Amino acid sequence: MWSSPNSSFTTDHKEIQRGQNGSTHAVKDVGQWLAYRAKFVEAFAPYATDLVLYTIPEGGNNVAIAMNVHDMEGMWAATQTPEHQAMTDAAGIIHPPHAMYFEAAG
Repeated sequence: MWSSPNSSFTTDHKEIQRGQNGSTHAVKDVGQWLAYRAKFVEAFAPYATDLVLYTIPEGGNNVAIAMNVHDMEGMWAATQTPEHQAMTDAAGIIHPPHAMYFEAAG
């Protein structure tokens, strides 16, 4: 079972297949979050490829991140580490995520 830091959001990650997924978050500062692009790519590289960051052209503090996950188990485990929590805190991510999206089957 995966739960987002500082929230009651949970999901059974074993039911989620690998593939495209994304999440939306509020952040403290979009520029600060974007400055962590290389660190996000490095952190998720063992588990995912094609990482893309999205912002809203009109401004605001809502952002999205999408990636193609090839090791869902590894990714879920990695997101539970103190190192991942420190990275997301330093990037200004406000938990929990607004929403998480997974590629639809079929």
